[in-house]
Amino acid sequence: MSEDEIKHPLATLMKQKYGVTRQSSLRLNSDDSLFVAFRKIANYIYKNGEWNDQDYVDAIKSYLENTDRGNTDKREIGSIVKDPGGQQVLRTNRNTYTINYKDENSKKLYFILDQDNKSWSHQGDNYYKVYDPNVTWVIGNQNYTLGYGKLLNDLMQEWQSTKQEVPLDEFKAQLYRLTSHKYAKKSWQTRFQETALGNLSYQEFMTMTEPIIENAENLSGKDLERLKMISRHFKSSALQNNNELMKQYLGHRISLSTWQAAYEKNQINRFIKNYLERTYNIVRQQRYERNLDKQTHAKSWETKKNIDKATQQIMDRSSLHQYFSKIELDNDVDLKAFGYFEDEVKRLMSHMPLADNKNVLRLRKLGNHRALGMYIPSLDTIVLEFRKQSEVRIASYSDTVGIRSFIHEYGHYLDYHLSKLPLSLENSFKPLITQYTKNLANSNLSDSKVEYLTTPTEVFARGFELWSYESAKLRGNLIGREMEYSAVEYQAFDSGLRERLFNYFDQIPQLKEVKPELAIDTSQFEKVKPLETKEDLNDAHALKNLSIRALQRWTDNPEKLEQLISVTGTSMQMNNPNRLLALDQLQWEKLPTMVPAQELKQLKMTPDQGIHKVRGFVQKSNKHWISSEMYSLSDLLKQAKGDLELTKQLKALDKPQKQYNQEKVTKFLDQTSLKFKNSDNTITKAFKRAERYILLDSLSGQVNRQPFRFTNEERELLNKGVPELLKVMYLRVTEAASKEEKNLRTKLQPTISKNISLPLNRSKTIKH
Repeated sequence: MSEDEIKHPLATLMKQKYGVTRQSSLRLNSDDSLFVAFRKIANYIYKNGEWNDQDYVDAIKSYLENTDRGNTDKREIGSIVKDPGGQQVLRTNRNTYTINYKDENSKKLYFILDQDNKSWSHQGDNYYKVYDPNVTWVIGNQNYTLGYGKLLNDLMQEWQSTKQEVPLDEFKAQLYRLTSHKYAKKSWQTRFQETALGNLSYQEFMTMTEPIIENAENLSGKDLERLKMISRHFKSSALQNNNELMKQYLGHRISLSTWQAAYEKNQINRFIKNYLERTYNIVRQQRYERNLDKQTHAKSWETKKNIDKATQQIMDRSSLHQYFSKIELDNDVDLKAFGYFEDEVKRLMSHMPLADNKNVLRLRKLGNHRALGMYIPSLDTIVLEFRKQSEVRIASYSDTVGIRSFIHEYGHYLDYHLSKLPLSLENSFKPLITQYTKNLANSNLSDSKVEYLTTPTEVFARGFELWSYESAKLRGNLIGREMEYSAVEYQAFDSGLRERLFNYFDQIPQLKEVKPELAIDTSQFEKVKPLETKEDLNDAHALKNLSIRALQRWTDNPEKLEQLISVTGTSMQMNNPNRLLALDQLQWEKLPTMVPAQELKQLKMTPDQGIHKVRGFVQKSNKHWISSEMYSLSDLLKQAKGDLELTKQLKALDKPQKQYNQEKVTKFLDQTSLKFKNSDNTITKAFKRAERYILLDSLSGQVNRQPFRFTNEERELLNKGVPELLKVMYLRVTEAASKEEKNLRTKLQPTISKNISLPLNRSKTIKH
């Protein structure tokens, strides 16, 4: 198999099935009859192959054998030869083929192949000479005969490979009608349509109808089975909810044989329709892939040679290599932003199914492609628009940076890798495409847009998005937001279709297995089970032991320390043990102001059952530390809503520190020992960055705040350090930040107001 065939399995499939080696335009309209669709696909096959004499011989044989010329000729063909002598017999200059049958006594048949394709209206017609009935022939256009022959051969193989309850002769008769152009007239179109009568099962038909008994003689000598064969009519009650049956059969006679003919016709038409839709979907998806290939020509998708050193290091050291075969970043990529993206992708991918082959992840500017993300099957590559937020044009509320398209693009990847051929081309998914296409037909979108949106893999990826968001409850920056799913291409999945869609994805084994794990917000830290103890936490010593365990837990690896540093700046008024206990119990990205139970007692307020609480340390007026329940102030304010006096008293418990302009704070930080120097080693930089983050968070609130993150180089060194390094780092950084904060506030705000003592002091630090 060639490299191109490996990259384009659909092209290989089309070549194997029909001999097609290239592509051209093909458009099936929603109102095309079965006859028209069959003809269009046959012509498409002819236009997109390189054909020789043997191909035409094989096509003629398939054309005759798979239709039996309308069940009028069941003779077994021995050979077919191109016969110039036949041209003389039939007095024609068109290519003539002689069909020799295995029965040597059979009459000879000629097949005239019109290489000029001017015999459209006579395609499949049978003729004989009046003065010599032994000379008979069939006429066919070269294009349709070739296309029909290829199509009939594959269609018949599929019919015979499946168990069918309809006689083969009936199937062949319908194939003859589809390939004989005298059936192109509108008067014949009902032959290619399903009927309400044919949709009834045998049991339904017999239940909804009853025999017509005109006189006693009709019953004499007839058993029950025989009675079923006499004329019947529909019960009026059975037609009340079926207008089509009522219109055709109310008051009319009908026999079981009439039902059986309608039932078999429906079975045949449905089989052929499904086959043609599946073939058309392959053609559409193949064209979709080729269009992507044109947009992503090879040179622009090769790894660039002039990548910055810092960018190259990030690419080489990225922890995402465990999920992707290759990571590529443009020099324009914001490396700091990539760090946050990397963390979020890791949180997601630890729960996502992986196929046998890892794909490539590229982050770059996609402005020329008018897309926020792409999946290129031939390169097995996910590409995401990854520019700074300020560089992305915000045209409407639905425009976002490209990372939100990650789930959509990963849906394409799963479509192509969870099965030998795309899942979106399997029979089980086709009804969803059909209904989605019908729903989109009512929109005001252009034909070209609808054609793109209804490409099988696009329907699959968009459906995977909705399943992930609505059914699996996935949230974060790697998936769209609720308002984005109000767009017409998502609303076309109406409630009924969504139910079927979600059920479909629930049945995919790889997704069924991971679904319970996907109910997460990848933009937030992954939660772990809070620490537990059998000791009585009313005892301050027991609580201190728990806080020491919390310190050990949240400093046992760089990732957890990042989470701890991320919550420290906005909770500087807490002491270290309370901060650690609150983080472990709540695991929020920003810890709330906590109010001790004693203060609520003074306010005569009893917290509701659902108020978030933690067990922490509170200092009494005698400076003795005790264990106490502490409650979320924001939750308490919600409980007190409507009680103005209580709300006022609760707000008085919160003493938020003044915040300053971020640029101003940064300027002052650069005047301290926290200014970065060229001589700083990696660990020193890590210490400084952590302390700067905490101070910026505390003093300015950090506009567009992102969680703290070590660089990959810092992580590597911290992981290699002594076990106690991370714990020591946190304690030193927070102690230094606490002292530096006081100095900076003095410089930022020379006029300091007097502190008002609270009944219970919650701001002092307890040393471990």
